[in-house]
Amino acid sequence: MISVARAEETTIGVRQPFLRRMWKRCYRNKATLLSLIFTALLVVVTLLAPWIAPHDPLDQDYMNTSQTPSAEHFFGTDNLGRDIFSRVIIGSRISLSIGAIAVAIGMLFGVTFGLVAGYFGGVIDEVMMRMIDVLMAFPGILLAILVVSVLGSTVSNVILALAIFSVPTFARLTRASVLSVKELDYVTAAYSIGIRPFPLIIRHILPNISAPIIIYATLRMATAILGGATLGFLGLGVSPPTPEWGLMVSDGRHFMRTDPHIILFPGLAIFLTVLSLNLLGDALRDVLDPKGQYN
Repeated sequence: MISVARAEETTIGVRQPFLRRMWKRCYRNKATLLSLIFTALLVVVTLLAPWIAPHDPLDQDYMNTSQTPSAEHFFGTDNLGRDIFSRVIIGSRISLSIGAIAVAIGMLFGVTFGLVAGYFGGVIDEVMMRMIDVLMAFPGILLAILVVSVLGSTVSNVILALAIFSVPTFARLTRASVLSVKELDYVTAAYSIGIRPFPLIIRHILPNISAPIIIYATLRMATAILGGATLGFLGLGVSPPTPEWGLMVSDGRHFMRTDPHIILFPGLAIFLTVLSLNLLGDALRDVLDPKGQYN
């Protein structure tokens, strides 16, 4: 009777809605809850940035340069008198857009490569994986720097560079997941009743390998935001005076000793965003893992 009761409890736990399991994970881990709140707040701020920013992020006030935080300028002003709070708020739209779009494009192509290579195998697998190996031979940030250096420093080129940077890992992860499930009974049964390869991949294989892809996409977005900030810091990202976090840190590094607030707040924005996304990725791993303790 005890074993039957435990089995029923386990079945009920597995059937719990995703949001309920996510809430249990957040409730048990306060760091995850804080990261979820911060990420949700960041998304809201990003969507409403033009209405939240109290000043024009490009407006230069030479009578109030390098002002410390105050009631009028929450984060102070930079060396050109621009409101840092407004620039951080508007910059969130650029930094998050770069990370989200780059990961979406990289995931689209990487997952497609991995699905085709893993399912069909043979020569197709060899050719496609050797192409991926060529991309993986370059360190990620150096590959992004190479692409931006050749194509030019624009937002679209930064997104393209980070997307190319993301393709190999998505392809490798997807291929490994496909190889682990394509010989399972439900795939064999679907193939035996005449389902063609591509419908079989989309309807049966992809939904069952989506959990690790979603988890990795969350973690990869943090990496992409950090990569975009790195390109901006190196002067290879968006062009001034666009308020982008990495570029703001680069502009403020010359005033670290005299006016540390200029570099502090955009640096904190990058740090907290990347930390929150990594904590959320860890929470998703626990929630989406069928053997996880939070199911």
